[in-house]
Amino acid sequence: QGKPGAQGEQGKLGPQGDQGKPGAQGEQGKLGPQGDQGKPGAQGEQGKLGPQGDQGKPGPQGDQGKIGPQGPQGKQGEPGDDGIGTNLMCFGTDQTIGSQGKYMGLGQQSGEHDTVGVISPFGAGAQVLTLVVKVAQGNSPRDGTAYLFHDDPTGTTDLGEQLSPMCELTAAPSKSTCQVGFVGELDVFDSLSVFVQTDSGSFEGATACVLIDPDGGS
Repeated sequence: QGKPGAQGEQGKLGPQGDQGKPGAQGEQGKLGPQGDQGKPGAQGEQGKLGPQGDQGKPGPQGDQGKIGPQGPQGKQGEPGDDGIGTNLMCFGTDQTIGSQGKYMGLGQQSGEHDTVGVISPFGAGAQVLTLVVKVAQGNSPRDGTAYLFHDDPTGTTDLGEQLSPMCELTAAPSKSTCQVGFVGELDVFDSLSVFVQTDSGSFEGATACVLIDPDGGS
């Protein structure tokens, strides 16, 4: 056999073949080590104030404090008033009273003060502050007058002594009333009655009251 001949020239590169299909996915690699912590970020803006919460329940009551030391006794006060105040004394009658006039006591009437006068329970100097009188008118109203009487200081008459100014009764339907202010002072064991009379005709009945200040001008 003869010796091999010289190598011939390399032939031209043929066309590229078709791309092959992707291979199967490989297994996931292991998790790498955690990185270093980053620096804190800038502080954010302050949030808005939230709504106010409900009021809490009252706490338990504390213990009562100890009584402090007693202070020095004050000076004794002045004596107070006797506290009697004013008193009311009243008179009345359900009998008719005409132009001759009658003295009224407690439910009675008479032609004399001493017969029906009501004794005062107050000492000398008590003041009669007010006299009020009411008369019951009949079918024909009448004018009239009334006076407060007390005992005659001299004791010479049983008709008594006039103590008040005139209390004028004006004719009016059903009833008539009158009033006088400060009347006068009483004597010790003094008694009172009210004298009532009409100008004409008669009243059906009458009542009267006096307001008395036992302390008088003291």
